Amino acid sequence: APGRRRPRSAQGIGGQALRRQEDARPLREEKTMQFFDDEEPVEILSPTAEMMPVFDAIRESFERLAALPHANAVSLAWDDIAFTQTGTELARWYFGRNGLSICIEDPDDAMLGDLYHWVENHFNVMSGADLDDRLEYLAGNNQTPTRFRTIREAAAVSELVRHEVGLGWGGFSAVVDKEDEARLRRLRIFTDYYRQTIEWPLLRTADLAATCALIVASQLLGMTSPARAEILFARPAGELIVRFRSWTDVAESLLVRDAFVALETSESAALQAVRRSYIFLESLLSGPWKTLSWIRVAQEELPDVTPKPTVSGNL
Repeated sequence: APGRRRPRSAQGIGGQALRRQEDARPLREEKTMQFFDDEEPVEILSPTAEMMPVFDAIRESFERLAALPHANAVSLAWDDIAFTQTGTELARWYFGRNGLSICIEDPDDAMLGDLYHWVENHFNVMSGADLDDRLEYLAGNNQTPTRFRTIREAAAVSELVRHEVGLGWGGFSAVVDKEDEARLRRLRIFTDYYRQTIEWPLLRTADLAATCALIVASQLLGMTSPARAEILFARPAGELIVRFRSWTDVAESLLVRDAFVALETSESAALQAVRRSYIFLESLLSGPWKTLSWIRVAQEELPDVTPKPTVSGNL
């Protein structure tokens, strides 16, 4: 929050910073520290022994993903970028992540039939008339980033409990479920661990991928022309290009997002999510993303309509 001083001892890892961090020893118990600023105390939670395997798995996954060979980046003027290529590759992650097996380059009739039913059920899009409204919704969807920001910016876990689960109808106090409190504590430990290296907009990658997947699907199903698809891709693919420096960075942001979402369930669920996410992302970085050059744009050429990076070094 504005005015709050970032704690010097809060551990954070991400991308280059993560790969430089020394291994951390699991703590035997959770420790709570207070860091004061001019406004109010901010509670910072240290990792528990249950959470450290999750952080270790993320760090190890980052190191392995970073070690994979990749194509060199290329610099292009903004007007020369083919957003369709970047958007299509990001959509590839979303299709696979949601269990849809489709050859984007040359789908057969059976694949297109499955794709139509998937678009209808997953996005509630049944015709071109529904497409614009759904794309606009997806483009502004910030559910996971907003969740991350809300958890991180609360003064303490008790504040989260009070606002999320601690009030019943009419504002009367209700009995707080211990599982709800433990869930919020897990999420707060996660945001505190990455407090100095992750800003909430970097968790938008999955939302951008959903937008790109719908654009790809609409084009394959004949709802959108290639020319219009290129225009539609400019918003999500353009934001991706501005925010990150490589496909490895993109993969890391998706892995972190999967871990954060799975922590709503448990530490073990998050650990499994990291492992599953790594396997799929490794297949992309070793396959279709391996020879795909990342596009870099000169800072002075960036259009004002796309958000600027919020973390030096990115994930």
